[in-house]
Order: sequence, then C-alpha cells, then structure tokens
Amino acid sequence: MKKKIMILSTGGTIACSESERGLIPTAAAEAFLAYLPERMAGDFDISLLDLFQLDSSSIGPSHWLTLAQTIRSRYDDFDGFLITHGTDTMAYTASTLSYLLAGGNKPVVLTGSQLPADVPGSDGPSNLKTAFQAFYTGLTGVMIAFCGQLIRGCRASKLRTHSFNAFESINVPPLMDFSGNGDNGYQPPADTVASCCSSGSFAHGESACAAQLFGTQPLSLEPRVGLLKLHPGMMPAMLSAVGQTGLRGLVLELFGIGNFPTENTALMDALRGLSDRGIIIVTKSQCPFEPSNSDVYASGRQLAQLHVISARDMTTEASVTKLMWALGKTSQPEQVRQLFLTNIAGEITL
Repeated sequence: MKKKIMILSTGGTIACSESERGLIPTAAAEAFLAYLPERMAGDFDISLLDLFQLDSSSIGPSHWLTLAQTIRSRYDDFDGFLITHGTDTMAYTASTLSYLLAGGNKPVVLTGSQLPADVPGSDGPSNLKTAFQAFYTGLTGVMIAFCGQLIRGCRASKLRTHSFNAFESINVPPLMDFSGNGDNGYQPPADTVASCCSSGSFAHGESACAAQLFGTQPLSLEPRVGLLKLHPGMMPAMLSAVGQTGLRGLVLELFGIGNFPTENTALMDALRGLSDRGIIIVTKSQCPFEPSNSDVYASGRQLAQLHVISARDMTTEASVTKLMWALGKTSQPEQVRQLFLTNIAGEITL
C-alpha cells in the first residue's frame, strides 16, 4: 500500500512568478508535482491543499494555528505532510509547529526555495526531492528539507539571503544529509522503497489516533511576544517603551555568552520595570552557535534577581515561538518557566 502524503502550499518564493510589482506567489500545489521524478511521485498517494498564497514575511501566529489545525484534523488520514513555504519565516513556522504538533509520530516536512521553481537553475526542484526523501527515511516530527539536508524544525535558522544553503542546523547536526548525492535528487533503491513504503505507519505506535497523540484541547498561541536585540548605547527609554505595548513576553538577545551592562543602572532599572509589570523575559545570546549562560560574568549574574529565563542553546526562532506557545497555555509565570525549560521537540539541550 502506498503511503498517503498531503502537500499543503502556502506561497513563498518557490511558488512565485514575475509581475509588475515584483515576485508574487501564484503557483498552486499541483505545479510542484511536475518537479518530482516519476518514480518518486509514483511511490506515494499524494493529495493537494492550497492554504495560502503569501510571501512568508506575511505569515504569523494566525497562519501557524491554521496550519497546525489543518494537519491535526487530517492526521489520521495521511502518513506524512509536506508544506511548501517561503524561506524568510520558514524557521519560525517550523519551530511553532514543533510545539503545536509535539507528540506526533509522522513526518511534517517544510521546504521552499531561493529562486522560483520554474526559473532555470532553481533550487526548488531539488528541495522538493529532498523533502520527499524524508518520507522514505522513517524520520518523524517537524523538519525542514533544504539544500540536500533534513534539519530538525526547531533547530533551523536562515543565515543566508541568496545562497542555496540558506539554512543551518544550529547546535546539533542535521537529521540527514543527502548533499553528496549530486543534484540532491537521490532516490532510494527498490528494496528500500519496499521496506519503507509497506503498509502501516512510519513510526511505532501507529494505532494512536490524533486525539490520543495531541489531546483535544484547542490550539492557542499568545502573539503578544516581542524580540529585542541589545546594543551598545541602548537608551533605557527603549526598554521602558516595551512595557507600554501590552506585551506579555520578551526575548532579549544579550551580548556574548549572555552579558547585560548592569553598570548602566538606568538600563537595568528599565529592565526591572518590565519584570515588575509581569512581562516574562527570556534571555539568549546574540551568537547563533553555542549556549548562553549569564552566570559566567558579573555583568550577567544580576539578571537572576529578575527571574529571567535562559534560552540556553535555542535558536531565536525557537525561543520566540516557544514563549508564544507557553503563554498560550498558561499565564502563571512559574508554569511558563517550567514549560519553557522543558525539552518539547529537541529545541533545547538540557
């Protein structure tokens, strides 16, 4: 029996065509089937669903909830899901889905491209092939397929604007790397197809239905979360202004390993004012690689009195969306802390 795969299209560069206003997403999911090798397309029973036609810079919390709800509602009917998506916010979407679909036992793969799929030399066709390779591997959970690699969704960051290797797996190795296979169009040999595409689920526990895996509580995210990058000479008024916006959470990117200029008492007082307002503060390093730790230097240790939460080695995308997810579940600060410091989908090294 062929595995059933659903392709959900959301727009992005991979679906773009040229217009008088510049590139705009126009292609529907059906167009992507033409880029798959005949054998690869024939190995699966593929269904299509066009959800959005958006530049990914316009995708946010409401769209993430729609994606997660759509996948949950069809989870029992399919063996895997492929989401075509713009690259700019793909890592945010992948991180959010990692939390909203935590506990799932099927692959949810996001891919896109740096050039429109119908442009000669585009990376779109090879990225689609890499995405479908995930359905042969037995890997489960949310992941990004790009430039021959499968990257855990909550560990991916876009670090390059033009290069085809736009994404990096931050602080952990990629789940799989097919980049040595020429055009990334690797197709498993016949015996691999037979063993991976036999009837049944990709993972153990195939009898569990969506309600058992995810529960029946409605999905929720708290969008009132901000991201601020500390810089030399930052005015205390900038932090104070954050407190007037109605934010419930703030991810603050600190210097180096996690340092804050605590000798600047006015800036420290402004940060304390945010904490006193009940705003949950998550701190992380501005450096994408290696963990943050504000306890190393005296300039960072004073943050402990504000009960900030350390993101440790999480990506910025995973930190922002995890805070939205945690605050969507509870408004109690200690419960938010416990949720944030729990490894939900491989996003944090404990």
